[in-house]
Amino acid sequence: MIKFNREDIKKYIPKKSGIYMFYSKDYELIYIGKSENLYDRMIYHTGYHEHLESVKHNFVYINYFICNKDLLEQTEIMLINTLKPMLNRKDINYNCEYGNVKYYRETEWEKELHQRLDKTIENFYL
Repeated sequence: MIKFNREDIKKYIPKKSGIYMFYSKDYELIYIGKSENLYDRMIYHTGYHEHLESVKHNFVYINYFICNKDLLEQTEIMLINTLKPMLNRKDINYNCEYGNVKYYRETEWEKELHQRLDKTIENFYL
């Protein structure tokens, strides 16, 4: 995990698309997000933004993984629905089957996409 500060972000976070997760000082997952540029998004989060000021002090650690742009939305949704971080207020669902979260797959393309996502999640350790 990476400390949530500009120095570590500049050192370790790439300018690539991916999924990021914020953790508390106790390593509790508190937020999941997506970005087409992880580096820029993390730098944004370290700056002053009124809507973040009441919660940003809880962001102590960052974890991330690189993800193709075409999979960002679905991957973020799956992770939010599965892991239910406290600061993700969206009630998002999509067609997939993962763990206890079951939805219907409609096309072969979606089935292949979700199988790839399932494999990514299985190989990802928090």
